[in-house]
Amino acid sequence: MIPADQLSRWASTLVAYSLDVDAGDLVQVQYAEPAKPLAQAVYKELLKAGAYPVLDHDDATFSRLFYDHADEDQLTHIPEYQHQKVEELDASLRIRAPTNTKELSGTDPKKLQTATKARAELKDEIIENTTWSLTQYPTEALAQEAEMGTQEYRQYAVDACVKDWEQEAKRYRDLKTIVDAGSTVRITGKETDLTFEIGERENINRIGVLSDGTSNVPGGEVFTAPIKETLEGKIHFELPAIRQGNEVIGVTLWFENGEVTEFSAEKNEQLLAESLDTDEGASFVGEFGIGTNFAIDRFTKNILLDEKIGGTVHLALGSAYRDCYSRQIDLDVDGVEKGQLQDQYQAFQQALRDGEFEQFVETSDIDRSVWEQLRDRWDELEETEDQQYNESSVHWDMIKDLREQGALIIDGETIMKDGRFVGVPSLLSAQEEIEDSGSE
Repeated sequence: MIPADQLSRWASTLVAYSLDVDAGDLVQVQYAEPAKPLAQAVYKELLKAGAYPVLDHDDATFSRLFYDHADEDQLTHIPEYQHQKVEELDASLRIRAPTNTKELSGTDPKKLQTATKARAELKDEIIENTTWSLTQYPTEALAQEAEMGTQEYRQYAVDACVKDWEQEAKRYRDLKTIVDAGSTVRITGKETDLTFEIGERENINRIGVLSDGTSNVPGGEVFTAPIKETLEGKIHFELPAIRQGNEVIGVTLWFENGEVTEFSAEKNEQLLAESLDTDEGASFVGEFGIGTNFAIDRFTKNILLDEKIGGTVHLALGSAYRDCYSRQIDLDVDGVEKGQLQDQYQAFQQALRDGEFEQFVETSDIDRSVWEQLRDRWDELEETEDQQYNESSVHWDMIKDLREQGALIIDGETIMKDGRFVGVPSLLSAQEEIEDSGSE
């Protein structure tokens, strides 16, 4: 069992920090039965905050029944009330807690892809219209996958999740600054030499997003969206790629003009092939991420943790995240200093994406008419962003381990070498602190 004080701190972090819940918010809590202790702690915190919790029980055994017996129409049917519920929600928390990580093994991959594709719109509605967060409760099944004792794994997961995330975020911001200013990325290593661009394209800039314990708990990465047609070269992933309970081992991808043109895998290559063929965007990359959580130091077959391993990078085949796109509008408005608008632009853009323009205007010291002009300019770039955004029902993270061999290079500067952040002093210092504490 996880001690009550640790559960309380975890729940408080999720409610007050990750979801930033206010009194009166309608908050969905989706949980699996083993996660009931954490779900109860979260429920208590939500009530203390004056929110309205809505519980949604998750059971993977029903998912197996669904995929085994559903026909085409049932696989693709999404009840209208689910869309209506998302429209009413202010926040959504999902607590995964699998009792069998192989529950969906052997399921027809085509059925999985069909159902995933049909539910992509609902997933996007949650991401774009609510404050959302995802965490994972440590179970015996996850401990077995990680090849760890149950109690050892529980403490490992808690240490990864229950942190001072505001302090952690400060350490990550130097890396975000490098990503924000970056243009060309190169990844080298075992059977790997891949390049791509992350800079500006037609007034749409790619920005680094901090995984700082808000949308994912644990956090611990800086990620962005590559300019999708710019990937060139080859990359090999030493760590297994996990998809719906299946391991695809020894993945190697070759890219031309951003698209996977050749691929191989030592195990489950057919699943990789079918995933790449899901839709037009599935064979392009939607995310490039850099792991920064040094409390996560081993591969556990759990992507929520593994993609954060300090000293690794990852690519996600398929959909991108809208938060990685920044529309660069003209900030020249009569009567207002441009610098003043620049200081508030990021918050303004996020408010527009979250549908909270009115709330933003109320808190700003700049006249409403100014923000309305800028909103119109922002809206004019929507079609341009849509053309550059990689849309897909797939989002499949694959991890490249650079800790033994490899480098991450941005604009010719080595940011990471053999897993050490030689180009980011704040993160290198954090690595050295952990190394020193481990040797004592």
